[in-house]
Amino acid sequence: MPRRLLAAAFVAMLGVLGAACGPPWEIVRRAPGELLLGRRSLGVAPVSFEGASVEGVPASEWLAAHDEEAAERLAASEQRFDARFGAALRAAAAGYGIHVLLDPRAERPIVVPRVTELDPGSYDFDAARASRVALAVLVVGPSGALEEVALSHGSPAVAVAPGPDSRLNDDATALGAAVAEYLRRRVAGED
Repeated sequence: MPRRLLAAAFVAMLGVLGAACGPPWEIVRRAPGELLLGRRSLGVAPVSFEGASVEGVPASEWLAAHDEEAAERLAASEQRFDARFGAALRAAAAGYGIHVLLDPRAERPIVVPRVTELDPGSYDFDAARASRVALAVLVVGPSGALEEVALSHGSPAVAVAPGPDSRLNDDATALGAAVAEYLRRRVAGED
């Protein structure tokens, strides 16, 4: 009997580990046809934060509850996130032989990233909260074909890097690399 119980526990553990090994994105909408198959040049739009929630509330409510200095810090964090995400996406995609250009033009598919949730987390001596960034990525083809994936990332709040910008930088880098991997799979026809 204990052997069967052990075997069942092992099989259950493998199932959990297998589920955790899937891609970090969820396909929301797939474009008809092969929008990205064989494409080696893509454009990327700046990251949009329009309509995003901040720390669990609509951005307008968050801004109304905070002073001007906090609003300026949020805007600066968004700019740094955009720069870090774009750099990570371009670098990882280049490693796969895909050129992601900051010049989105109508003749190539365009990657349009949009943050839907932004929580920079916090670090205090007695409490810590990880960051969380949820991202919706649209890929718009020259013919108007559209596909969308959703993904998220969070970084722990730790004493060695207690500031929210370090967590958001980590999130931007991880999300940029994950989007590059998604593009690699789609360009190669693997996904």
